[in-house]
Amino acid sequence: MFNQQKYFEALGYYELAAHFASSEPSAWNNLGNNYLMLNDLTKALECFQKVIALDKNDFNCLVNIGNCYATWNQPDSAIIYYLKAAVVDMKSIVPLKSLAEIYKRKQHFDSALIFLNQCLFLDPKNVQILTDVTMIYLLQNKMEKGLECLKRVLNIDPMNQMAQMIMLKLKEEGKI
Repeated sequence: MFNQQKYFEALGYYELAAHFASSEPSAWNNLGNNYLMLNDLTKALECFQKVIALDKNDFNCLVNIGNCYATWNQPDSAIIYYLKAAVVDMKSIVPLKSLAEIYKRKQHFDSALIFLNQCLFLDPKNVQILTDVTMIYLLQNKMEKGLECLKRVLNIDPMNQMAQMIMLKLKEEGKI
């Protein structure tokens, strides 16, 4: 039912599973994910905290707790959980992208670039990440680095609309 996006219907099943398998992290994780889909972040967080009590290195749970805090506009708490998730799975760009997004919102662009560049180390052809890096460099008036990233995007995806729009805007402004 969860995969069919019938979250209200699935809720009872997941509550029963968590009740009867209360020592199983997956039971609490499933219930927490269901609450997350229903946008009940308080109950989702309660479930995810139970998962962490059972398995402090549950990657998905750490990311989900970070997402809850980010949604509540509590970036410092979100950062803690995203960093924990990044340590648990050093090959995943998911927490790194989330960290970069928080720092971009705080306009701490140098910190955002650190995490975005880590993402590119793991996934060098990720067009979305390259576009984010491009935007930050351009916001910082680092035109040469911004154009370098923009060219990388267009080499990977010549039809990328965002990159084409950025290039057009830069030409219109006489920056290239």
